[in-house]
Amino acid sequence: MSWWRRDKFDQEELDEELSKSREQDQLHQSGELMLEGDAIEDDPTEVKFQELPDVLLEESDQKKRIKEFKSTPEYLAIMSKYPDSRYARFCQVDSDFIFKFLVDANWKVKRAVRNFVAMMEWRESVSADEAFSWRFDVDSIRRHYTQCFLGFDKFGAPVYMERIGGLDVKGVLGVVNSEEFLRYHILHWEFIHRVLFPIASARAGRKITQVISIVDVSGLGRSHLQAAVFDILKNLAKVDQEMFPESGAKLYVVNVPWIFKAVWKLIRPLLSAKGKRAIEVVRGDCKKVLLEKVFDLESLPEVLGGSAPWGQSE
Repeated sequence: MSWWRRDKFDQEELDEELSKSREQDQLHQSGELMLEGDAIEDDPTEVKFQELPDVLLEESDQKKRIKEFKSTPEYLAIMSKYPDSRYARFCQVDSDFIFKFLVDANWKVKRAVRNFVAMMEWRESVSADEAFSWRFDVDSIRRHYTQCFLGFDKFGAPVYMERIGGLDVKGVLGVVNSEEFLRYHILHWEFIHRVLFPIASARAGRKITQVISIVDVSGLGRSHLQAAVFDILKNLAKVDQEMFPESGAKLYVVNVPWIFKAVWKLIRPLLSAKGKRAIEVVRGDCKKVLLEKVFDLESLPEVLGGSAPWGQSE
């Protein structure tokens, strides 16, 4: 069942996937199971996706599609409906956000406009423009949910990291409820767009509009395989992909334990085709991969084998 058509995750389904992954891991470790053919689908590091390639357009054709986008009645109506909204003002002087919606829709104008209108209505419904006035007990949240901006990668993009294996679900929900946690996540994206992207662009001398993410899943365990957790993840994924499209360049999953096989099988339907392609699951020592693709040694945090203290950022 597609994730957007299910209201809740079934705890029995999660327990069954956990049991299957544990049994498969034991057989694999003993040499009795070779991950080949169909079985490879249970190995998150080997998943192959059959999908159409992204549409690539020449710059002149991109400009034509953007112009067509801006001339549609739906776009003009939503801009007139919320003329003072942050994105309405932004789109009057810059086409970057429109560009992202077009890329996300493979340059299909009608679909892109429909998604853009839905985003504008959503932002109004949650008062996203006022996100910087929202107040959270950030220190208490981070005691249960470790996350940090690490600085900027070799190419100038901001780098964000979270240690999901250390997530204390009960602890977080003792500080905020699931709706407040979603708003906390929205604030995270607003900070990236309003603060980090302009800083990154100024540093690089060119426009930076995507973030690099590192997700450390060491410590991932049975306590994380709960229906309540996946319901929250479903809502976060919807916001990420539909309200802030094309904002993540790459997501590295590192320090992967065996239980991630079960987790991946269940979260994969939450992701768009583009989202899946942006994910790289790093097996074994992640230091070499991250040094090659993301950071120099002095910028890589100690928890990943580098020399920078956790939490250090520019």
